[in-house]
Amino acid sequence: MVICMCNIVMLEIVQQIESGQKTKFSKALKKSFVHILTIIPLAILWAVIWLIILILKSFTEEKNKSDKEKQISMENAAKTLAGADNPFLWWRVGLNMLEKALRMWIFLALPAIAWEDKGSFEALGRSTKIIRKHPVQFLTAYTLTEATALVMALPLIPIFMADEWGYVFSTAVWTGVIIYECIIWTLGIYLEQMSVGLLYLWYMKWEKKGSKGNLSSVKKPDLLDSFYEMKK
Repeated sequence: MVICMCNIVMLEIVQQIESGQKTKFSKALKKSFVHILTIIPLAILWAVIWLIILILKSFTEEKNKSDKEKQISMENAAKTLAGADNPFLWWRVGLNMLEKALRMWIFLALPAIAWEDKGSFEALGRSTKIIRKHPVQFLTAYTLTEATALVMALPLIPIFMADEWGYVFSTAVWTGVIIYECIIWTLGIYLEQMSVGLLYLWYMKWEKKGSKGNLSSVKKPDLLDSFYEMKK
């Protein structure tokens, strides 16, 4: 629910930018609370799906862990957050991909609520329609955000490799790793919402042009240009 509300605030700021208004965080925050009842069903749906995927992931976890791996420590917390405490399995990779796809599906529904005042299920319907009609653009957003997250995670690889080879890091190092993992996850959520938010704005622009042809036939919106897509 907190993530959805934060994303709504961000989308309200995007609307201010694309309407030619001066950006005001307080105004965006105030407007976001108008949608709180509409967001609750989406947040519950996301939470249920997330819980189911976590339960399925638990079946892929390594059962025979050593006593050291079972201890509560910053090292084990960092490995758990990174998913480095379990063997590589394609089944687990598939669950991670499904989790991200469903999350972005929910995120794609949020602009319909923030910008068009749609209801919960109507917003989900809009999200599903966009993905069905323009799968290439959705998959592009999916792939680019995933690639960005992987690039950001590259600095952690030497640390986990050195640990695997027996090098002992201090608690301070593992604390830093956890903080960095949190930053990666937060930026990942931000990029996912921004990418599907711009996709939704692109779709709105395409609809205004008559919904003809491919989405790429219409110029993709840009937050940094001088053209305001939502200005009335």
